[in-house]
Amino acid sequence: MSCRVLLLSCFVLLAASPCVHLFGADFRIETKVFSGDETSPQFENVTISQRGIVYDFLGGPLLSDSIAEVTIYDPRGRHFTLLDVNRQVKTRIQEDALLQFVAEVKIRALQTGAALAREAAQPNFRAKFDQQLRQLSLTGDRYSYVAMAGSERFPNAQTSAEYFNFIDMYARLNATRVGAMPPQARLELNRQLAEHELLPASIERTIRSRNPLLGKSKVVRSEHAMVWRLLRQDQKWIDKAAKQRAEFPSVSFGEYRGLPAGGDAQ
Repeated sequence: MSCRVLLLSCFVLLAASPCVHLFGADFRIETKVFSGDETSPQFENVTISQRGIVYDFLGGPLLSDSIAEVTIYDPRGRHFTLLDVNRQVKTRIQEDALLQFVAEVKIRALQTGAALAREAAQPNFRAKFDQQLRQLSLTGDRYSYVAMAGSERFPNAQTSAEYFNFIDMYARLNATRVGAMPPQARLELNRQLAEHELLPASIERTIRSRNPLLGKSKVVRSEHAMVWRLLRQDQKWIDKAAKQRAEFPSVSFGEYRGLPAGGDAQ
């Protein structure tokens, strides 16, 4: 599995829920993802929620100069739209199709997958929450997460619900990337974060090597900065994404992702 796929599946930042008709607060989250002890991020993304629609802009370390992909999540329409800026194509996947795809990925992992994939598909974490430090730790056989919450709090229950809805669906979407692990380990982290109403400032995921002689543990960490307002540039990005969505030709989800024949989640 490539480092980029591992990085993408880590954060990426809710189970299907009824359509939301009232909007929570607008927000933006700046995320930087690091590999191991590196001090320079491998990539960055900015997630913007405006009137219930979520836009995620993914790119390199200098995001404003290198947006490679835009993901638009419409929870009322129950679908994702993905824009590949470099190839100038778009695709759409409905929530129902995504949920079915993820369910099939889990079944395959449990039936025929390697031990690591089986753990990702059916994690058995030991959870520990330090209320004073606002730190949540989940420890499994080889997977572990440590999430630290900052000083930010959700302004209301609706915003909290929209946030956790998005990060759950986004975790499932990341499972459609070629080589990605099943998302259930990350979904369990999300569930525990929601239970404690934690807005993470950082998340560290460690995958321990079964045999230290055969390789080192893989550590990926993400840093998240939440702002409860949108910046001037955010509207420009949203407007540009709307233009690209209107102009880019559509391709099937399988073609967009490069999935093998029969693996289309659409």
